[in-house]
Amino acid sequence: MSNITRRQSRIANPPGLRYIDGMRKIKQIERFLSIDEVAEFIGINRRTVERLIQKGLPGYKLGENKKARRLFLPSEVQAWIKANYRTPKPKK
Repeated sequence: MSNITRRQSRIANPPGLRYIDGMRKIKQIERFLSIDEVAEFIGINRRTVERLIQKGLPGYKLGENKKARRLFLPSEVQAWIKANYRTPKPKK
């Protein structure tokens, strides 16, 4: 495959495009959430989110100091909570 063909292939199928139903290409973009937005998303306090970060909540840290901004993908947050916490069973 020549360089031109590879380049054309990358342009035609850029990363982030996924095939849905084998036919259509749909670009799925997730918006990053801040700590406050994660707290609202889950329905918990900001301090609880900070404790979850210490327990391993996946996220991205922008910067190297203590005041660095942290960002989270909603799908990763949901998957981590689902894997690490059980939902209470309804009382009979």
